[in-house]
Amino acid sequence: SFGFINQQCKEVEYYKWDFGDGQFLKQIDTKGSPKKTIEHTYDCAGIYNTKLYGYSSYDNVQGEKEGKECGSDSLTKQITILPVPELKELDDIKVCKNTKIDKVVLADLDVCEYDWFDSESMTCKKTDVCALLGKKVAHKFDVTVTGDDIGLQLTYGITYENLTEIPEFTAVNEDNVEKRARICITPYNEDGCIGQPMCYDIIVYPSAKITDPQDYKYCHDNKTNIAGFKANITGVTFEWEVKDGDWAAIGMTSNSGTGNLPNFTAKNTTKAPIIVTISVRGNSVNCEGDDSE
Repeated sequence: SFGFINQQCKEVEYYKWDFGDGQFLKQIDTKGSPKKTIEHTYDCAGIYNTKLYGYSSYDNVQGEKEGKECGSDSLTKQITILPVPELKELDDIKVCKNTKIDKVVLADLDVCEYDWFDSESMTCKKTDVCALLGKKVAHKFDVTVTGDDIGLQLTYGITYENLTEIPEFTAVNEDNVEKRARICITPYNEDGCIGQPMCYDIIVYPSAKITDPQDYKYCHDNKTNIAGFKANITGVTFEWEVKDGDWAAIGMTSNSGTGNLPNFTAKNTTKAPIIVTISVRGNSVNCEGDDSE
């Protein structure tokens, strides 16, 4: 809202407000001044040339006779209404542990296209306001982080005022379940108008680890009874490969495979033990696991 105060002529009887957007308001007030505050709602942000006309007689504006004493006058004021800042949406980030997360420069998230008043058509049009004004719409950012500790170099649960970036970091997760942190960014414009917070999650999946690996010892012509592989999380697929030793000599039919290690009839026609080392890797739906022997 804005207002003009008459300080020149005590006999102004008629006022007309031109709000610069095609809307007008007429007032008749014999006390010599218009209402001190006139409220008007604009449909969109923009630059508006508002004008207040004052007439010493109501008849003057009707064109029927000359006004009394002061005649007529007008005052013009330019009003700039900045848009409430908005931020580009960021998708949730889903990574495995030990993944490097790049920094986020908050100014790069500023949306520049807004509804802006076009004085020629007297309508609101999508406009690149950053280019028009030569500056960003969002000038300040508050940031909060909540959720699980995933390695972010920010303190959880507090609000960082006027932060410029989310720093890069390496995601961590030593647990057997996914970890999730939420980052919320609130933009402000230079006049302190607050935009809606934009939030996104960073989800860090655990890596699959083989649990309870066992060594097996068999005699010649014994049938093996090898237990299935186990992992620290569910939904794991296994890949195995012979890393060392004569696998064919002990009766194995393959030196690699997926799933559990198949049972076979152990063989050894030599006079010394034959040792075969097998490497197993567990892969979850989201992340590749570590090797275990």
